[in-house]
Amino acid sequence: MTCSLTCAMRLSLAIVLASPSYVGEARAQAPSFSQRQEAKRLFNQAHLAYRNGNYEEAVLKWQESYALSKEPLIFESIANAYERLGDTKRALESLEQWRAVAPWREHKALDGRIARLRERAKEDEAASVARDDAKRLADEAAAKAKSREDEERKKREDEERAQRESASASTIAGFTLTGVGAALVVGGIVVDVIASSQRPDPSLACRELGGAHYCREEDGAAIEQSNALAIGGDVGWIAGSAIALSGAALLIFGGGGGDDASARDAEGAPRPGTSEAEPSPAPPTPSPTEDGAGATEDGEEEARSTTRRTRAAASPRLLPVVTPQGGGFVLRIAF
Repeated sequence: MTCSLTCAMRLSLAIVLASPSYVGEARAQAPSFSQRQEAKRLFNQAHLAYRNGNYEEAVLKWQESYALSKEPLIFESIANAYERLGDTKRALESLEQWRAVAPWREHKALDGRIARLRERAKEDEAASVARDDAKRLADEAAAKAKSREDEERKKREDEERAQRESASASTIAGFTLTGVGAALVVGGIVVDVIASSQRPDPSLACRELGGAHYCREEDGAAIEQSNALAIGGDVGWIAGSAIALSGAALLIFGGGGGDDASARDAEGAPRPGTSEAEPSPAPPTPSPTEDGAGATEDGEEEARSTTRRTRAAASPRLLPVVTPQGGGFVLRIAF
């Protein structure tokens, strides 16, 4: 639409609004003079807003002008504003409203414009459907991605919680084993001390005759009882040490044992293309000479003799004890 046509239409519409009645269309009730003046003022404001590019304001002003004047020609101006806004559907509706009451001389031009708007409306609708589909697909993809992220995050949280619970259980077990082991060690040591205190003095209860160790028969019960206590004490502190070491290992390696084990396995794994390392053969032992063999036998005999003397002097256990009784000897179990 050219500027001259627009200006001419505006001028004609202003004349229509200013006149008492409109020739082309009979109306049920004509607006009052004040209403026509207000409608004209709103129409001029809308036209100014349209020229300044404020198409939304122009639509609102023209709609207010139509509400007062009931002049259907305003629908063409509203259609122009909607078309500038890119709202083809509303532009087509407004133009069809004007076409319904327009003079027959304008029907041909209006029909062509309406046809073009309908075609454009179809294209806009197809584009809108395509945009909606694309948005829907994007939203679905985003929802799936978020769902995957949530699942992965939950999986990580579950794994971390399981690791924390495992570490906590390992810590509790480690402290428990360490405490039990320490108690057994202390108990074993106490029992050994008791056994040592109940053991008769070897210098008074026993003597050595002919290379053998002899103890008095009346001290045999005390010796056997102290031996039993000593064995129990030794078993207690040895078992306690093993249990305490197990607890300490759980405390040290319980939290990251899996990762450390994996790392150790990875470090200890043979490299591709190589076989596992075989133990290197021990160096050959030179064959002893006859003189060397004789010297070795003498050294072993001397070591055995030294061991026997050491055991006899340091409260030996489980040695044969013979005590004189009635001219003979009675065999018992001693230190």
